[in-house]
Amino acid sequence: MNTAAFLGLAEIRVKQGQLVEATDLLKRLNRLSPVAFENLLASARVLSQAGHPVEAEEFLKLRMQAVPWDDEARLELARVEIAVNRQRDLATENLQKVVSSRQAPYDIRTQAAREQAKSGVTPPGSTGSREMDLLSNRIRMTPDAADAPYFFAARTVASEQNADPNVRVRLLLGAIAERPDDSAVRRLLFLAALESRQYYVALAANRRAGGVGATDVETAAGMAEAHRQIGQPAEAVPLFGLAASLEKDTGRRQALEERQKQARAASDRLLENERRRPVMRADVDQPNAVRRRLP
Repeated sequence: MNTAAFLGLAEIRVKQGQLVEATDLLKRLNRLSPVAFENLLASARVLSQAGHPVEAEEFLKLRMQAVPWDDEARLELARVEIAVNRQRDLATENLQKVVSSRQAPYDIRTQAAREQAKSGVTPPGSTGSREMDLLSNRIRMTPDAADAPYFFAARTVASEQNADPNVRVRLLLGAIAERPDDSAVRRLLFLAALESRQYYVALAANRRAGGVGATDVETAAGMAEAHRQIGQPAEAVPLFGLAASLEKDTGRRQALEERQKQARAASDRLLENERRRPVMRADVDQPNAVRRRLP
């Protein structure tokens, strides 16, 4: 049985406005599933992410009855209960169970804590974890409070809430130290470093990510500008060209092409000055004519 085909077809039906047909497809998927209850959570997400929490609730309740230790499904159930604005007490209880769980994965606990803060269903008292208290607004979120060892989620959230790019860079560097291969956070670090004019940090963030987003106009132009600012116009030239080729807006494309010309001229000037400078060696004779440096 092709589970992905069922889920994909159900998504298409939802987008077409055929909600009943989509729900029937998802029910059929779960009846035919070789592993009982395995696809209930995925089925619910097809509906909830399309803005149909009432229909998603049915699948999630079945999942919780069958697998009551599934914290991810419990979190999703709390979200849809809040979305339909009923059983808020139960939603509050479900979120608190996930946040306080020592068996739930870290990312699920942090999402539950953020959901508490977002929906305003944070019960009194501590969760037993300072980071969860920060994320759930039991403790006021500040950059200094979030910048603590292992606080990956808290640092990321604090950076999103802060307008100062230098503070965002500091927090995101701490987050990257916890998860060096997180491409989403590296992207945030890259943009914050560009805004704060920390060009070496911006290039390092993107380089470690393996050039992720190199076909994106904003990233290509940002990398080009960073290379230009640190005195590497030769590296900036092809990146400005890439950004210009990807840009759809005529005015912005022309501006990028102009910056590419400026970078090429700066690169040519550097090469010419390299040819003009004297070479320090034992032989007095120079391989090239020593000339005055171009400004």
